[in-house]
Amino acid sequence: MTATIIVTVLVIIAVTVIYYHKKSPVSNAAPGYAAKHIDFTDLVCKNETGRLGYLMLNLTNHPNAIVAAWFADSQNKMQSFFDEKGISHKQVLLAQNLTPELTANQTIIFIERHPFYSTEQNLFKGMTPQKVIRLCTMEDEFMKFFGGEKILNVMKQLGFKEDESLENSMISSSIERAQQKLEQQVISEKPATSQQEWFKINAAGVKL
Repeated sequence: MTATIIVTVLVIIAVTVIYYHKKSPVSNAAPGYAAKHIDFTDLVCKNETGRLGYLMLNLTNHPNAIVAAWFADSQNKMQSFFDEKGISHKQVLLAQNLTPELTANQTIIFIERHPFYSTEQNLFKGMTPQKVIRLCTMEDEFMKFFGGEKILNVMKQLGFKEDESLENSMISSSIERAQQKLEQQVISEKPATSQQEWFKINAAGVKL
């Protein structure tokens, strides 16, 4: 899987020279989702600084957007960030608390990814959001498990800046395949409050 992602990144860079700039956002719907009517945008940032920058940018463009997290630890940390920025009125919701009524025709910004493909898929059944933006970083446990450190080295060598990220349907597809392979090897998922804890108790010893 690591090799797959690295090859994907190199192909994208060599053929299309993908750079995602703050001032010129691009939207590519991620393929393979049951909710094909939803516009998905997946952004892979270098680090937490990049994620926060893209989050604030998208909140500027979509001030009424719903901000959501998969894990309570991420929810609490992002809520503290909002409080520090003086925007405590913006609430960070847990994904399981999203409903079709709440999300209808809305933009949803996920500040992280869930390790399981089916969990992300099933959440959107019956929902009709206008747009879904999903952020992650190479520092996330999610990306580390899928070989993110080597991709980060490639990004550094190519001079990616803090305000740039990878965003392409090929990246989305690679992540989806890794999620599906992981899900096939986890016999019984145990609940967790953070990504780090999730991988520790559910994916210890798993090799993709």
